[in-house]
Amino acid sequence: MPLYRYRCDADHVTEHWFTTEKYKKEVTCPMCQKKAYREFGARTQATETWPLHSTAFGVPVQQVDEARQDAQTRGVKLDFDGEGRAIFTSRGHRKDVLRAYGWIDRDAGYGDPS
Repeated sequence: MPLYRYRCDADHVTEHWFTTEKYKKEVTCPMCQKKAYREFGARTQATETWPLHSTAFGVPVQQVDEARQDAQTRGVKLDFDGEGRAIFTSRGHRKDVLRAYGWIDRDAGYGDPS
């Protein structure tokens, strides 16, 4: 299932998983409740889009405290928004978290863990 990136007029960025048949051209921004539109060709994370609220690395809201503790035991600081999305504060932060969990990003940009 592909990961789609959306940006609202307030420059918030969010990511959502959709099947290719059911992806949406616009979604509601979780930070400001405005319409967020799909970004095309956005394979790398630009510096102006931080912090990134990642649905892909999110957890159910009931497990946020447990996920924070797990990240801390792995040696990384990770916070979550009110909907359970992981908040990456920078490209380096995202890289550290992915390495701590043994994850890779097959669509990584230059310098991203791959």
